[in-house]
Amino acid sequence: MEKQQANNEISYRVIKIVLSTLLSEGLLNDYEFEDARRELIVKLKPPIGSLE
Repeated sequence: MEKQQANNEISYRVIKIVLSTLLSEGLLNDYEFEDARRELIVKLKPPIGSLE
């Protein structure tokens, strides 16, 4: 894995944790969470996160 790919994967994971927290606190609904997660995958192209 190249450095940029690793950085993208780390960024994806951190932002996904934030989104999960917002979801669990009721600040996002399931649709908003999935929509944001898909947008992250498109933007960051995380090598491992894309497999989820």
